Amino acid sequence: SVIYRWNGAMFEPYQNISTQGAMDLEWFTMDGSSFLAVANSAVSVIYQWSESVHLFVVLQSIPTPNAHDWEWFQIGSDNFLAVANFQAEQNYSIDSVIYRWDRSSAMFVALQNVPTRGAFGWTAFSMDKMAFLVVANNRDNAGNLDLDSVVYRWNGVDAFVAVQYIPTYAARDWALITVPGQSDLLAVASDYGHDSAIFQWNGCQF
Repeated sequence: SVIYRWNGAMFEPYQNISTQGAMDLEWFTMDGSSFLAVANSAVSVIYQWSESVHLFVVLQSIPTPNAHDWEWFQIGSDNFLAVANFQAEQNYSIDSVIYRWDRSSAMFVALQNVPTRGAFGWTAFSMDKMAFLVVANNRDNAGNLDLDSVVYRWNGVDAFVAVQYIPTYAARDWALITVPGQSDLLAVASDYGHDSAIFQWNGCQF
């Protein structure tokens, strides 16, 4: 895959990075440094910007079976990365993983395994002083596309807890929508020509 740099008039190739079936790139900053997480088909890689060589260099490699998405987010002073693992061979019922940044080792360490079914993506958001993660479940081992996607809430200590199961069809992605004067909305993108849907927060759930 290729990183391009703006030269003042256009983007031009700047750095090639080795990828395998890459599905997603997630750029983020922590403690003044820039990072790039690449979702690969077997082993995903997290890069850190090096000021000495002016390139992204490998920081960490993480086994990820057909990773489709990385989602970086912060809760307080903690930094997290969630990976959506789509399938291992023909098995779609596998765990996706939430990682937390460990400052002492300067690495992301696994915090929590989450059972998912053909996970396509994670979306993190905050609402009413609470932190949430929602996963887009796309399919199961029987080929079913009518599946529940799941909303998780941070317990304030060390885990995300499932708080709502939302019926979805071949879900690919979620987005939180905020409209002034309205309750927050959560939209899901569906595949295979199926209608996407928007859900409204009622104070307790969507």
